[in-house]
Amino acid sequence: MLVYDLDSLRLLAVNEAMVRDYGYTEAELLELTISDLHFPEDLPALEANVSAVTEGIDKAGIWRHLCKDGRIRHAEIVSEVIDFEGRRSELVVAIDRTGQVESRLRLQAQQSLLEVASRLGRIGAWAVDLPQVKHQWTDEAREIHGVGPDFQPDLETLIEFYVPEQREKVRRVFTAVGQTGRGFEEEFQMRRPDGALIWVRVIADAVKNDDGEVIRINGAIQDITRQRLERVQLKLLAEALNSAADPVMMTNVNGEIIWINLAFTELTGYPEAESLGRTPIELLDAGEHDEAFHQAVWDHIRAGQIWQGEFINRRKDGSLYPEFNTITPIRDEDGVIRHFFAIKRDLTADKRREEFELRAQRMQSIGTLAGGIAHDLNNLMAPIMMGTGLLKELNPNPQAAQILSEIERNIRRSSDLVKQVLTFARGTSGARNKVSLHILVQDLRLIIASTFPKDIEFVVEGLEDIPEITGDATQIHQVLINLCVNARDAMRQGGELTIRFSLRSVDALYVAGNPEAKEGEYVRIDVCDTGEGMSKAVKARVFEPFYTTKAFGEGTGLGLSTAIGIVRSHDGFITVYSEPGKGSEFQVYFPLFAGPDDVTEDVGASVSEESVVRGSGQCILVVDDEEGILNTTAMTLEAFGYKVITAADGIEALAVYAKSMGSIDLVITDLMMPNMDGPTLIAAIQRIDPELPIIAASGLEANGRYLKATQLGIRNFVSKPCSTQELLSVVARVLDL
Repeated sequence: MLVYDLDSLRLLAVNEAMVRDYGYTEAELLELTISDLHFPEDLPALEANVSAVTEGIDKAGIWRHLCKDGRIRHAEIVSEVIDFEGRRSELVVAIDRTGQVESRLRLQAQQSLLEVASRLGRIGAWAVDLPQVKHQWTDEAREIHGVGPDFQPDLETLIEFYVPEQREKVRRVFTAVGQTGRGFEEEFQMRRPDGALIWVRVIADAVKNDDGEVIRINGAIQDITRQRLERVQLKLLAEALNSAADPVMMTNVNGEIIWINLAFTELTGYPEAESLGRTPIELLDAGEHDEAFHQAVWDHIRAGQIWQGEFINRRKDGSLYPEFNTITPIRDEDGVIRHFFAIKRDLTADKRREEFELRAQRMQSIGTLAGGIAHDLNNLMAPIMMGTGLLKELNPNPQAAQILSEIERNIRRSSDLVKQVLTFARGTSGARNKVSLHILVQDLRLIIASTFPKDIEFVVEGLEDIPEITGDATQIHQVLINLCVNARDAMRQGGELTIRFSLRSVDALYVAGNPEAKEGEYVRIDVCDTGEGMSKAVKARVFEPFYTTKAFGEGTGLGLSTAIGIVRSHDGFITVYSEPGKGSEFQVYFPLFAGPDDVTEDVGASVSEESVVRGSGQCILVVDDEEGILNTTAMTLEAFGYKVITAADGIEALAVYAKSMGSIDLVITDLMMPNMDGPTLIAAIQRIDPELPIIAASGLEANGRYLKATQLGIRNFVSKPCSTQELLSVVARVLDL
């Protein structure tokens, strides 16, 4: 209720209901005029009403009022002119009729829509009066049946329109309406007189008299041939899209999701109930793209263009994933965009594979550089190593011998480091034999017990039933040592180092998510520590050569890169799991033993000086492209009683061999040489003299030369650099001295 001044139209008084229903405070209402509460288009009628006001009660009908929050309030106005504080005013009672008005408007809208739908939907009406069974049809019903206005059917004639297999059902449901009063809604197929097959929807309802007897059946019939065809096609399309491997999503023009397929739920974790009605940004945005990016996408597709690109989205569980999207605008018959259709593709595996390939290329580049440097260092150290042994033999002075032994030990340590670099750089291609992990672990226990801090507990699990694997025992031992040392360094304050063994089958599904893996049976060795763990950034670089988080001078950064190089050369792979503060777990996969031994002998192992046997004039052909190695080897062998012929490469060696054929007792050849490499030279000599003993020497098992030599039957190798004792020992063994 309110009172307003008829001259100024200003509100003079309002009651609590006015304040409550219109949303204003009393003070705010008293600042308004009666015009402020009306729609602008209603003001002329308001002015006319105020001008024509008369004494007595006036019923002005229903008016639209505006509330403070913009709501429309339909109010029935009853007013009376009064004197209020000396002013000619009007007392207004505004009775809320909003509910009734809106109901009436909805009903009118529904009736209008029904009329339009009947015209557009080609719905015909029919009726049957009972008990005389008199039929009445509308023109639309006749058109659906394909008959003219003079056609007057009876029940049986109408039933004949329907296909034979449905006629009995038509008769049954129609008869049931008359007998029980229960209506029906069914879809039937009928054939019109012109032969056309169509589908119709038939609806029937009973009309009863006061005694409850059915006196009339009212019904409708609609041609739904097109809708049914579209429905079948849509069902097939929906089933196809729902079965698609890639996620599919459809939105309305506002971007609200109206349909998703099963793959969408599998990828995002959001079921249909949680997806519909929300926008993709609300549902999936991970905050990786700014507002300008999203706006650019919207501008593109709203302009009617197809957009393709990548998103970083967030699943329901919070995890991020990359996806490639193709978003297509869907237009109606008038060319107006009504929907957007998006096909998504999870890029997680592609990104992982791409990252792996980039890392592999980087590792290969670094490996090539490191391998070349290491090979040169090997060649430089080889004459030094043999020279120290020769000097010890020529100079019996004890003090000099002690100095030479110290030089020899340091050269050997340098050689071991170079071999580690070579293993990383080139991998290994040597022999693969049965390897017992039980024996390796026994040795590992001794090393850890004698060299690791006492506050690190060493635990071995699951070793009992583990079979043999295929590989090189020394190299696999190196992998375990490197991983254990890495674990030790991560546990500065002590902790638990666990090596866990298990048998694992790697299938295609696992391989799909791990590019390095291959299908097969493996022994998995988990090396776990309770140390400080690694960040995501450190973990991504942990296998890079020369990368280390240790202080300067505490590590070379080659331990893990060497380990992964060895594992890969054994057709295995490594996965890493680590979080800061939660330790690390390296999972190493080695293939199970797959065949007979391919035994090779690296007789350049530790040999005592007492085992050296002097020669007695046997002729040895030494072949090496490094002049220092060639000369030192020749001098060493000559100092110990052998006759030596030298050649700088394979071609020269063949020429020398041809001149001295029959007098050469042994060939020692490098595997890596220009012009003609070692394996080619070996094959050529074997064709001439298959029985001639040959020793292969190389510090770099690259490009398959080591394997080629073993395939040619070579079973005697020396690793460069080697000591005088090692060289003389293998020579004596091969010559059976």
